[in-house]
Amino acid sequence: MLDVFLHTARASRKGKFAWKRISEIAITPLSDSASPRAIILASPHIHWDRLADGGDLVKRWATTASAVPYTEEVGQNVVDVLLQIASAAQLVPFIPVDVWSWLAKSPLPPICMGRSVRTSSRVVKAIRALKDVEVFKSYLLIVWSEWGDLRNTDGFQKV
Repeated sequence: MLDVFLHTARASRKGKFAWKRISEIAITPLSDSASPRAIILASPHIHWDRLADGGDLVKRWATTASAVPYTEEVGQNVVDVLLQIASAAQLVPFIPVDVWSWLAKSPLPPICMGRSVRTSSRVVKAIRALKDVEVFKSYLLIVWSEWGDLRNTDGFQKV
């Protein structure tokens, strides 16, 4: 049921699709006993930049991401959330370095919130600060993938 609801939310192409209900579903499992897969599938629908205690949630999310068996859908969700978190300057310090390697595993899904922030100056700065050529190369491949809309590349101009 969660899969159907989340696919509907993504297909609606609305950033605020059922935000109140999704936030309750998505944030609660990060501290309760939901399955790791449910957490990863719900996490793209959290507005990470609006969380009061985002640092702890980012750490829990990263721990969960490393525990979930890889599938293309899981990988896409992790990359989507990673870019969303990286766009919130206050949360970047809480992203474990090893999570950035997910950029090499999977592209962004064609419809996701991470696409709207993928070239923001905060994301570009966070990735460049890693000083990891492989991660940066993977990031550039995601940014300029076949699904890319390059109208908003201001992050590259401001860095």
